[in-house]
Amino acid sequence: MKGQTRRIRKLEFKILGIRQIAEAKSILMRTRNITGDAAYDLIRDQAMSKRVTTEEIAAAIVSANEIMSIGLIPDKTATSQIDLDVKN
Repeated sequence: MKGQTRRIRKLEFKILGIRQIAEAKSILMRTRNITGDAAYDLIRDQAMSKRVTTEEIAAAIVSANEIMSIGLIPDKTATSQIDLDVKN
């Protein structure tokens, strides 16, 4: 029973890593205008040069993207005010 629990945790961690890699690839594809294969190669190359896992690099990319995106979402109130000014 203990072995199964450990295996389940390991598989859940692997799935999380796969999701992070997919999200990081998407971010790189969008921000650098590259293909999915090129994005994965970039993640892999960074992981090898820094001697960490691809999952760690992917997590860093996702985290950096979230940090850099702070404040970029337009304020709906301000947009509504602009729309009102244009209509009047």
